[in-house]
Amino acid sequence: MSPSKGGSVLRCTCLAFVFLSLCLVPRAIAASAGTNRHIKEIFIGQCWYYTEYISQSLGENVQQNCTDLWEKFSRAWMYKDPCNVTMADYGPFVKAATVSGEVPTDKAVFWQAASTLAHDYSGSRRRYVASADTLTGYLGNHVFAWCGQEAEPGINFDSCPLEEDCPRFQGQYAGMWTAASKAFAEVSTGVIQMILNGTTAGTNVAFNETSYFNLFELPNFPKAKVTRFQLMVFHDVGKTHKETCNNGSIPLLKKRLEELGFEYDCTDDPSALRYILCLDDIESAECQFASKVLRPTSASLP
Repeated sequence: MSPSKGGSVLRCTCLAFVFLSLCLVPRAIAASAGTNRHIKEIFIGQCWYYTEYISQSLGENVQQNCTDLWEKFSRAWMYKDPCNVTMADYGPFVKAATVSGEVPTDKAVFWQAASTLAHDYSGSRRRYVASADTLTGYLGNHVFAWCGQEAEPGINFDSCPLEEDCPRFQGQYAGMWTAASKAFAEVSTGVIQMILNGTTAGTNVAFNETSYFNLFELPNFPKAKVTRFQLMVFHDVGKTHKETCNNGSIPLLKKRLEELGFEYDCTDDPSALRYILCLDDIESAECQFASKVLRPTSASLP
């Protein structure tokens, strides 16, 4: 390999490492560092990437004015105390970013304490649609940290409070996600998929009555357009079955659905979720049912 080619490979490798490092920074670490000085360019770039690449690859044609979305997004939190930003502040942005038909009937998936599994299940909109798969949610997840300040220049580039530093459901992030959660529920129709974690640790429960789902999504579903809720309770491989469809906090969710006039079904460890979970632990006793499907033997290969 020539020195010039070797240098090019090294530079590309370093750039790739830096990019991956930025993508994998936890929100808590990113938030403490303050707003990125290129946030406007990042926001508009991510918006164009979604509309021009992601939506097009799915056979969709999302038309959005990304510059206008940035103006509405930034107006929600710039020149404001970051902990005094509310759901109402993000209302104009979320309304403008909501794409008609972005959540097809029978394709909406909601979750509690099951983020990774829910997004594996949705397949980034190839199978179902989670809130983070919409344009609004995608931008919220890919712009990283942001926050404002009352003094010039209206953006704090040095430090931002973490979500837990602000009042519950209030602040630059919580205000955004409460508004996005409400809007996602409002456009979800048909059969609603709901993934619940039956192996939550400590005092956590599968259905939390102070969650985004219970407070901002459940009250805002279009009742006349929802057929039923499909509750799916999963249990992590090798962990104790703390809650099931018939015990723990899930009966409270059933009661809540009944009070709101919704029909529902509930299934413990449906095959679709078990296969996904077993991909990472195929040798466990619980996953032997799937071993021949997930990892065919040489005798079964053509």
